[in-house]
Amino acid sequence: MEAWTASRDGEFASYAAAGAHEGVAFARQSARDPQRFDHLNAPTWLRERFTTAHGDQAVSG
Repeated sequence: MEAWTASRDGEFASYAAAGAHEGVAFARQSARDPQRFDHLNAPTWLRERFTTAHGDQAVSG
């Protein structure tokens, strides 16, 4: 996580850092809610959440 949150180099570095920061925040907020926490392992949910925040172009390149 440290490497991802510190991403600064590369075409998608800012998205990697943003996603890592958002993931850590979500995990902290959802730690006591196992059903919600399990979203971190759901690729479709993750993609929808990320594209809502950052746009589809961030995912499709």
